[in-house]
Parts: sequence; structure tokens; C-alpha cells
Amino acid sequence: ARVRARRSLVSVDNLIAAISFALTAPAALGEVFLVADPEPVSLPEILAALRRGAAGRRPALLPVPPALLRALLKLAGRDDVWERLGGDLVVDPGKLIAAGWQPQGDTLGGLARLARAA
Repeated sequence: ARVRARRSLVSVDNLIAAISFALTAPAALGEVFLVADPEPVSLPEILAALRRGAAGRRPALLPVPPALLRALLKLAGRDDVWERLGGDLVVDPGKLIAAGWQPQGDTLGGLARLARAA
């Protein structure tokens, strides 16, 4: 619950809209875009959305201090896991948005729908 690393995700609806935009919009001709939902989300937000979508479960996240988690992973010889969990993995879709692309949905709502469908 206390790991605040942010992630860029892209919902299927937003990916389809971005591809359609890139193929049809004159402003996209010859351009290269990074595609992501506009707002990055934290790992606790991702887990909470998935649990909410799965039959309305509570988030049930443990407030483990990031320094403790990092130390435990290091002791286990898994520094690589901390590097993936502890740092931000964020891309900026600003160029795509400035060109005229409009997202079709929000990230957390998409995650909850995904969990309900599973």
C-alpha cells in the first residue's frame, strides 16, 4: 500500500482510438507517438481497482514500508524485482493529445472492468 511507483497503462479502447487516430488524422501523418492513458496510476491504485472489479472486494493492501520491501528483496538476491516495483514507469502521451487524440476511458475504470470480465 505504500509503494507509490507510478505506471503508464493503456486501455484497449484507448489503444484502438490511438491507432485509428494515427491512421486517419492529417496531424498524425509521418509522426511517431507514445500511447498511454493520460494519467499514470500507482501500484496500490492498480491493485485496488482490480480488487474492486473482482466482486467488489476491498483493496486489502498491506502498508509495508518501501525501504523494508527493498531490503527484503535485496537479502533474497532479487534487487531486479525492486527496480521494477520501486521506480516509476511513465511515458508522456502529450504529443498524441496535442495532435488531437482524445482518450475514450479512464485507466482505473478499465482495470475494474477487466477484473469483472475475468
